Amino acid sequence: MQKVILISVLILNILLPVAFGEPPQTIMKQATIEHYIIKNNDNNKYGIIDKSNKIIIQPVYDEIKTEGETSYLPKKYYEKVIFRTKLNNKYGLADTNGKILYEPQFDEISRLGHNNVTQTRYLKVKKNSKYALFDIKEKELSDFIFDEISLNSIDEIQVVKDGKKYLLYPAKGILKGVGIVLFAPVALVCGLILAPFALISLFFSSP
Repeated sequence: MQKVILISVLILNILLPVAFGEPPQTIMKQATIEHYIIKNNDNNKYGIIDKSNKIIIQPVYDEIKTEGETSYLPKKYYEKVIFRTKLNNKYGLADTNGKILYEPQFDEISRLGHNNVTQTRYLKVKKNSKYALFDIKEKELSDFIFDEISLNSIDEIQVVKDGKKYLLYPAKGILKGVGIVLFAPVALVCGLILAPFALISLFFSSP
């Protein structure tokens, strides 16, 4: 809490408030080119302000982190930026305008990439031991039905459901489906190779 002392100015006989002590909030670090993470010094909670010191997200969270591809580029380029909030060991999401998209309710939110280094537009979100795929632009692309979500070696989205691996193809923010098994391309190639032999065998076995 900021302390205030009243000083009497004898000539005008008025009382002037003079503030001293630490400020009510501290800028911790830059979140985007137009946003900063702040800490409220009274309750040690975190929020977001913009460059004009306007509070975008109130400092009520235990932690705030920027997720996305282009967090330090001008606004027209960072459409793929979102803030991950944390409160009482639960996670939520807020956009760069301060809109609370999801109150902290998830067990985990993490960037979809290799060892959290490769940045993509997708997040994997965990709730009740299952994962869902989220788009960085505020969209929930799947239900919480997967045992795991990751990127394979060529940056395709790989999911595990009921012990089986699938490839997931979300396009334009729409979930296309999970019906393509990882080994389907191999099966297709093998089928094309063996098909002529099957036809020859059928021809010679005909009465």
